[in-house]
Amino acid sequence: MTESPPDAVLAVENNTEIEPLFSISVFKLAVMSFFTFGLYQLYWFFKHWQALRWRENLDINPTARTIFVFIFCYSLFSRIQKIAGPTGARSYPGWSTAGYIIGSLYFNHLPDPYFLVSLFTFAFLIPAQIAANRANESQNLNFDRNAHFTKANMAWIAVGALLLGFGIWATFLPDPPEGMDVLAPTEAAAA
Repeated sequence: MTESPPDAVLAVENNTEIEPLFSISVFKLAVMSFFTFGLYQLYWFFKHWQALRWRENLDINPTARTIFVFIFCYSLFSRIQKIAGPTGARSYPGWSTAGYIIGSLYFNHLPDPYFLVSLFTFAFLIPAQIAANRANESQNLNFDRNAHFTKANMAWIAVGALLLGFGIWATFLPDPPEGMDVLAPTEAAAA
């Protein structure tokens, strides 16, 4: 079964339809990425690859390119830069790629509570998203900015906020006293 192209078409140039890039407001990208602990970023990559597949008639698999995000993120940022170039927007492919990969792989391994910095790796996607939005806007002033939060978005945010709250609370709990084994109370009672 083949997928049909997105309903939104940005412009007609020489009788050729131009598909939009994935459009999302920077605020929504930041909020969704933060409260889904970066999972939304994978959706973001998938949607951009899917849009590029339709736009450029590419023979690619967006799912595979999302799974191997660290291999293909430079290519995505470069393609967005090429499309958005005439608008003057910059996606900074090299810096965005380096920042995203280092941030995703390294920041998660920082000691408590500094690992929380990893929640902000979405910042490295922002230049590419600004460039994509400007490219979409330059081709059609009525494009959907995707700035509203759906019910599903709100549900993800609520679950993420709850988990984040518990995680932050647990991070700042004091360590148990020495000699107290909190994981095996029955063994401690038997001794």
